[in-house]
Amino acid sequence: MQQFVDGAARCQAAGIDGVELHGAHGYLINQFLSPNTNVRTDEYGGNFEKRMRFIEEIITGSKSGVVLIFLSLFDLASVNLKKAAWICL
Repeated sequence: MQQFVDGAARCQAAGIDGVELHGAHGYLINQFLSPNTNVRTDEYGGNFEKRMRFIEEIITGSKSGVVLIFLSLFDLASVNLKKAAWICL
């Protein structure tokens, strides 16, 4: 998580207008959010609130390390891959 936060801070320091957190298409953030891929039994797995913890910690960490006027976007898919078929959540 800290690498996401540090990356956003580096982008801001370099003069970039904003960052996008990509939480779709099976990438890491999506894997934490999906009940199909997140089978963890710790504080990052299980119910929806626990699966959201990963992205919440990235966002709150990004906000604390980045000036509020710095634009942050979050890309989230409305579909999830399950048994080689796309399904709506």
